[in-house]
Amino acid sequence: MNRATRVQAALPAEPRALRGEAGEEIDSFTSMFGGPPGEDQRVARKARMKAERRTQLTEKQRSRGTAVRTSQINFRCSPAFRDLVAGMAKHLDCSIADVMDEALQLLASAKGYQGAG
Repeated sequence: MNRATRVQAALPAEPRALRGEAGEEIDSFTSMFGGPPGEDQRVARKARMKAERRTQLTEKQRSRGTAVRTSQINFRCSPAFRDLVAGMAKHLDCSIADVMDEALQLLASAKGYQGAG
């Protein structure tokens, strides 16, 4: 008996099937796992972090819901203008963006501006 014949004789005729905990046959090794390791913990951690961020918001911030504004405008202004806008925002109990939005709407209607396009 040569070496190749001895090796073939030592190997099983067909590969052994993987068996699960309940004794059922498993098609592949990777099918035994539901997903990447730690996936359940990762999902739970993301949900917890989102809930913690929400609890840090004020009631007014929570009532706004998701962000409506998606663009940012930056411009330089005088300290007096900044104080005026901040004072108006505090007086109206809203954000500076809300003050600017309302002011622009009033200016547009006063000047007869219909909008772009």
